[in-house]
Amino acid sequence: MGVSEDKYQALEDDGQSEKALTVEDIINRTVAVKRTWWCMVKFVALFMTGIGAKMVGPMMIGLPIFAGFLNYKSWECVSEVCVNLSRNATTEDFYTRKTICDNGWAAPEDIRWLGNRTSFGLEWGLICGNEGKGSNLRSFFFIGGFVGLLVATTMFDAIGRKLTTLFGLVVVCISTLVSGFANGYTTMLPLRVIHGFGAFIVTTGVDLLTVEFVPTDLRNLSQLISSLFWMIGSLVLIAISYGILQWRNICYTLSGVFALFFLIVLILPESPRFQLVKGKEAQARKTFNKIAWIFNTHPLSKDTKIIFQDYKNNYWKQLKDFRKYPLMQKNTLILMVSWMSIACISYGLLFSFIFWSHRILCRTLLSSTLQ
Repeated sequence: MGVSEDKYQALEDDGQSEKALTVEDIINRTVAVKRTWWCMVKFVALFMTGIGAKMVGPMMIGLPIFAGFLNYKSWECVSEVCVNLSRNATTEDFYTRKTICDNGWAAPEDIRWLGNRTSFGLEWGLICGNEGKGSNLRSFFFIGGFVGLLVATTMFDAIGRKLTTLFGLVVVCISTLVSGFANGYTTMLPLRVIHGFGAFIVTTGVDLLTVEFVPTDLRNLSQLISSLFWMIGSLVLIAISYGILQWRNICYTLSGVFALFFLIVLILPESPRFQLVKGKEAQARKTFNKIAWIFNTHPLSKDTKIIFQDYKNNYWKQLKDFRKYPLMQKNTLILMVSWMSIACISYGLLFSFIFWSHRILCRTLLSSTLQ
């Protein structure tokens, strides 16, 4: 039977601490205990399988770069005014954004876009004075992400890490599929908010779900792998966009990828910590024993008591901990400022690539590598 941490001291006083283990103790005694190369391969493979869904975040953030790019260097004149002006100008100076915007030209009346790659930015006329609308499609994603994080905070403890992550994957999968049928800016804008809502639930949920199966001394390695998958997500998006030239087909393909992530997360076990808090100790024990079987370690004894912290309705207590522990408050603020600064610089540069579409793949690849 599981016991809460406030009863653990009594067990120690009675000399029964060996018969009572915390969740961390069980994980540390079960996962990759032998540290052999084979055990580490299994650990990395299992962790990478679970954390793979984190690629949803960078894929959805970068979607407008390839689906909404503005190619101001690849076009030709259609109207007589445009043709006449082109005769008296050099190719390098004429075929630019400045020429189109200064003359107020639009497609298809004055110019025709060239190339096989399509873009909703060009298709919906989000050029020159309407470029701000394209920026909204990128920035509104983070509004949805902020709301998603707030909602997920409650859902993780209410229905579980796994179900919450699956919910986020359903949201982002369906909304991305619908985006492929969008016929204008007013349709895509709310969809981008929904993209952010689902994507941030997934990236946070899959991190939380997988890290609870990681031994204490391997958490630095797990966070490194987690960070690498953010970069890998960007690289996968680049590869998809390189091979698929139609922006609508990019949306359909990403939706299929997210459906695959859904199936992967579906086979992952729920967090045993959550199961214990919800009074599902039998399921938690089955989860621990499955892990023990994978890593060829001893299963959990029926006589062993599992110690866990009952964190239900504990949100205010967690906030008060910032006042109780000044060092945690200081480190949290430093990390918040650092992350915000890095994010502003990184995504500011990344989203500016939308105006350099003639080298968009190379520049985005460089950005992903630097990240």
